[in-house]
Amino acid sequence: MPQDEFIIKTYLMVDALYNQLVQKPLRQGGFAPKLSDCELICMEIVGEFLGMDTDKKIWQYFKQHWQNWVPNLGSYPNFAKQCANLYWVKQQMHQKITANWCEQ
Repeated sequence: MPQDEFIIKTYLMVDALYNQLVQKPLRQGGFAPKLSDCELICMEIVGEFLGMDTDKKIWQYFKQHWQNWVPNLGSYPNFAKQCANLYWVKQQMHQKITANWCEQ
């Protein structure tokens, strides 16, 4: 499968799961991040699949190769903070995927 198709399919899967799990806004105050939560989680999944084992490597990869797809990709510190803040959502996604596989 071409890489761009993999990214699109991953994003669609993440978006569907995210919308099932997150029923109300996660943030109460402050500025909303420029990068959507679904975009960020998709980037992490794709980066991990490609063998990147740190947030920094994933951020650098998308900054260098996919900037036109994620024009709102800001600084690395903001990316890392958003990654950390979404830990609960990612854990819930993992549990839901695992539960679905175990049922089959």
